[in-house]
Amino acid sequence: MTVSLPSQSIRPVPTESPWGQRVRTVSWLLLALAAVLLIAAIVGQVRRGRALERQARNSARTQAAAAVRTIDTELQQVVPVVDALARDLSDGRLAVANLSARLQSDLVAQPSLFEIGVGFQPYAGDPRARLYGPHATRATGRPEPLQIEQRYDYTTYDWFKQGLANPGWGEPYFGAATGALVVGYNIPVYRPGDRTTPIGVARANFSLDSIRAMIARVSLGETGYGVLFSRKGVLLSHPDDTLVRQQVNVRDLARQLHETQRVLLYDRALGGESTEDLTSTDDGRLVWLVQEPIKAAGWVFGVEFFADEVALDARDVRRGFMRIAGAALLLVFAAMLLVFRVDRGGPRELWKTAIGTGTILAAAIAATWVLTMRFPDRNGEASVQIFDWATLQKFLTSHVDRRPGRVEAPQIPTGMLVRTIRFVDANDIVITGTVWQRVPVSRKADVKPGIEMPDAETFTLGDPATVPAGEDELTSWTFRANLREPSVWARKYPFDYALMRLRMIAKLSSVPVMLVPDLGAYDMLRPQALPGVDPSLVLGGWDVDHSYFSYVGQASRIGPSGPRNLTAALPYDLAFNVVAQRRFLDPFVSSVLPIIVIACLLFGLLIVGSKNSQRVIATGFKATDVLRASVALLFPALVAQVNLRGKIGATEVIYIEYFYFILYVAILGVSANALTFTLGASGVSQVRDNLIPKLLYWPAMLGTCFLVTLVFLY
Repeated sequence: MTVSLPSQSIRPVPTESPWGQRVRTVSWLLLALAAVLLIAAIVGQVRRGRALERQARNSARTQAAAAVRTIDTELQQVVPVVDALARDLSDGRLAVANLSARLQSDLVAQPSLFEIGVGFQPYAGDPRARLYGPHATRATGRPEPLQIEQRYDYTTYDWFKQGLANPGWGEPYFGAATGALVVGYNIPVYRPGDRTTPIGVARANFSLDSIRAMIARVSLGETGYGVLFSRKGVLLSHPDDTLVRQQVNVRDLARQLHETQRVLLYDRALGGESTEDLTSTDDGRLVWLVQEPIKAAGWVFGVEFFADEVALDARDVRRGFMRIAGAALLLVFAAMLLVFRVDRGGPRELWKTAIGTGTILAAAIAATWVLTMRFPDRNGEASVQIFDWATLQKFLTSHVDRRPGRVEAPQIPTGMLVRTIRFVDANDIVITGTVWQRVPVSRKADVKPGIEMPDAETFTLGDPATVPAGEDELTSWTFRANLREPSVWARKYPFDYALMRLRMIAKLSSVPVMLVPDLGAYDMLRPQALPGVDPSLVLGGWDVDHSYFSYVGQASRIGPSGPRNLTAALPYDLAFNVVAQRRFLDPFVSSVLPIIVIACLLFGLLIVGSKNSQRVIATGFKATDVLRASVALLFPALVAQVNLRGKIGATEVIYIEYFYFILYVAILGVSANALTFTLGASGVSQVRDNLIPKLLYWPAMLGTCFLVTLVFLY
C-alpha cells in the first residue's frame, strides 16, 4: 500500500541581486584598502619622527667627529714640537744659551700655539740664578720673548710638577704671566748623559680662545652647542664663558643643575667610550648628549641639543595623526557597510548606514578639533627662543660683532613679570607688570637703565626703585603697554591663539648696550611653567599656554642712511612672549551649538515630509509650513554670524563661518525639496516617499563640514 505524505510548500532561497553583489565586493575591497592605509599612516608617522631624530643625531655625531679630528690634529702638531725641543736639550744638541732663539722660531712656525718654553729646576738652567724659565708668547698678539721666573715661581704650579712626574696634557689654568686661560703639553728635560733626574720641563700652551673658536663652529639648530672638557672633567670650552673661567667641573655642574644622570655619561666618555644618550634638564626638557673622546689628550668633546627642537613640527604631527584617524574611520566605515548589509538595499539597512556614516563624519570632525587643540600651529612664533644660559651665550657668540676695534657692549640682564592682560578688542591688548634690570656698578656712568617698547602704541614706566645687588644695581619699574597685535590666527577660530610679544630695546646710552634675559631670576625656564607670568593672572576666555624669552630680528626696512638705534649691539631685539590659546567651550556654546540645533530642527522638517495619508494626518505636513519654518530658522543663524564677525574682528572669512554657509545651503535645500516633493510627480524626491534626501541629509552636511575642516585645520 502506498502512503502519501502531505505536500509541503518549499520557499525559494533568495538570491543576491547583481547590484548587491557589487556593493558587497566594493565593501570588502574598501575594507582591505582602509587597513593598508591605516598601517601605512602609522608606519609613515613613526618613520618620519625617527628619521628626523636620526638625522639630527647623525649630524651631531658628524660634527663631534669632525671637531675631534680638528682638535686632535692641532694637538698632534704640538706634541712633536715639544718632544723635539726636550730631546734636543736632553741630548745636548741645543745649548741653553740658544734656547730663546729656538723658542721664538718654534712659536712663529706654529700659529696655533699661544706660548712655548722651558722651566728649569732651581739653578739647573743658570747656575747664577735660582730660577730660569725662557719662553716665547703671543700674549700681545705677536711672538715675543718672556722670562716667566720674573713673574712668578713656576715650581709651585701644577704644570711644572706634572711635567716632572706625569708628562702629557695637563689641566687648564690661568697663566700668571699672560693672564690667559691656557692648557698645555708638558714633558721633562734631562741633563745630557743623565736620564735619571729631570732638570726642567718643556711645554707648549694652547690658549682656550683658539680652542673655543674651533668649537664655536659647531651648530645644531638654534640651541645646539658643543662643549669640551679635560680628562678630569674641567670645562675647556662652553657657551657660558663664566663656567670656563671658573674652571667648573662638568660633574659638579650636573649635580648643581640636578642632572645627576649625566655624571655616569661623563664618566663613560672620560673612560674612552663614545656615548649617545637622551638626558633631561631640571625643568623636564629632553636633551641629546653626543660625546666623543679625544685620544691624544684624554679630553672629551660633546654636542648637546634639545630633542624637541629636532622633533617633528606640531603641524606635521597633527597631520600625521589626522591621516591615521582618517584611515581608521575609513576602516570603520567599510566594516559598517558589511555589518549593516547595505547590499540588501532595504530601508532599515539604508537608515543604519546613513546614521553610521553621519556618526563617523562627526567623529572625524571632533578628532580633527582635538588634534588641532593638542598640536596647534607655531609658525607665527618665528624667533630665536632662549631656554637657558648656554643657549643664550651660544646665540650671542654667533651674532655679536667682535671685530677688532669694536667696543665690547655690556650685557644688561633684564627680567619681566606680567601681572595682567586685557583684550580691548580683537587686536588691541593692554599688559601691565614689572620689569627690572641689573646694571653693573662699574658701568653706571655709561649705561642708562630703562627700556622702550617700540611695538607699543603707548608705553609708560613707573618710578624706578633701585637696590644694591652684589656688584650690580637692581632697578625695577612697573609698566603699562598698549599693544596692537595682528590677529593672524583668527581665520581658524575657535582654534586660534594669541601671541603677545613685548619687544624691548635699551634706553639710549653713551655706549652700545646688549639686553639679555635675567634667567637667574626665574625658578623654572620651561615655557609650560610660565616663567615671567603671575600665577594669579586671569584672562577671560583664554588659557595662558606658555611663555619664554626670545630674540627677534630687526626688520625695520630702513636703509643704512636712515635713522637707527645706536644703542643696539645686536641685529636682534630681546622680547618676552606670552602665548594664550582660546578656550573651546565659550565659542562652542555661542557659535557651534546654535548651528547644531538649527541643523537638527531642519532635519526634523525634512523627516516629517510624507505623502502617506496616515503620516500627513499625524504631522499636518504642508510645504508652506516648511517654508515658514525655514525662514524662521534662517534669521537666528544670520544674527549669530553677524555677531561672530563683530566679536572676532576678522578681515577674511573664518573657519566657523563656512558652517553657517553650509547651513544656509541646507535651509534652501530643505525648502526646495518640500516644494518639489509636494508639487512634483516624478524625480528623486518621489522615490520611496522622499527617502533619498532624508538619507543623504546628515552625510552630505557633515561631509561638507569635514571637507572645510580639512582645508582649514589640516
